[in-house]
Amino acid sequence: MWLGPAQGPELGLSPQVPEIHRFIIDELDRLDKIAPARFERKTVEPQLSTLFRKILGEAWAG
Repeated sequence: MWLGPAQGPELGLSPQVPEIHRFIIDELDRLDKIAPARFERKTVEPQLSTLFRKILGEAWAG
């Protein structure tokens, strides 16, 4: 979860480049809007866990 530009520990370490700063903020906002909802992730997690275990089994079997 993005905490916003004023809460990052690196704030003030170097001057901001306005174009890059604006791009990063815009992208983080955009990603927050398209992120899958929690209920969607819950249906995918068991499938990913099964796939991960299968791949581990194949990798360690050889």
